[in-house]
Amino acid sequence: REHFQRDSARAFLDDFCAPDDIILISDLDEFPSDDALAWDGKEAVALLQRTFHSAVDFEYPTPQYTSVIARAGIVSERGLAAIRDARYTMPVIHHGGWHFSWLGDAQARRHKLDLTCHLEMDPNEWGAIGDGGTYRGKHYASDAIVKPVEVDKTWPRWIY
Repeated sequence: REHFQRDSARAFLDDFCAPDDIILISDLDEFPSDDALAWDGKEAVALLQRTFHSAVDFEYPTPQYTSVIARAGIVSERGLAAIRDARYTMPVIHHGGWHFSWLGDAQARRHKLDLTCHLEMDPNEWGAIGDGGTYRGKHYASDAIVKPVEVDKTWPRWIY
């Protein structure tokens, strides 16, 4: 479903974008930094983003590969889902932004679980998210647990 939804936007891109237009491929909870938005390259790049879970001040110890920026011509050739799935093999923009994942209380996270299509998550991860526990699965490529951090001027202005 996620791939189908991403690739459904392809017709819009083909009809309304010039090949050199810049396309951001991301989820709604991934926010590019000013560095990422200033990108003006030719090849697709991945954004390495600070990742937070449950609250804006619970951070994973290492940034994660999330969004991708590419030219519309490349997206038209390969498809949005395929380009995003290839993010681990691309050049990277460090300080690429922020990923605020599973924000809210346990009830809000359970509601999102009912709507999500993250089939790659194992049942223990679903349970930890739904019960208010810390997400610790393969999806983030580590056993790292989020740590409370101070919100400062490195956060987006609308959060700080």
